[in-house]
Amino acid sequence: MDDNAGQKLPSQDLDKAKGEIEEMLKSSPASPQTAISKFVDNLIEEKGFTAISEEVRKEIKRDLETRLDDFMAARVISALSDTDVAAFEEMLKAQKPDEEVQKFVSEHIPDFVSFLTNVLLEFRNVYLGIIQAPRIIEEEKPLESSQTIN
Repeated sequence: MDDNAGQKLPSQDLDKAKGEIEEMLKSSPASPQTAISKFVDNLIEEKGFTAISEEVRKEIKRDLETRLDDFMAARVISALSDTDVAAFEEMLKAQKPDEEVQKFVSEHIPDFVSFLTNVLLEFRNVYLGIIQAPRIIEEEKPLESSQTIN
């Protein structure tokens, strides 16, 4: 049987994925959103969602982009200093343009391309089930209807 769904990928496949992510980011430095969109499209393919309608594919893509934005924001916040986090949050509250926010983050996180590559690779591995979701991500899940807040 040639079904690889749910199996762990060898390290060479992870290295290949990392290389592809780095290449995507470097080929679209002026438009990270284009690289992110390609990344999400690739994730959908890797997950095996090939025989789905265009409407379902678009919904999956929107959901993944939202999850990825949240994941990246959490990683960015953890990588910034307290002062930079405050400035970052102010930019978000003020609804600054994406380009301005991205410029700020890239200037305040050392080796930003490598940082973003690692974040995307981690998200990919969680999404594909290669690694467990980090605890911080698991804690951000909404409460189940049977759970209560104390």
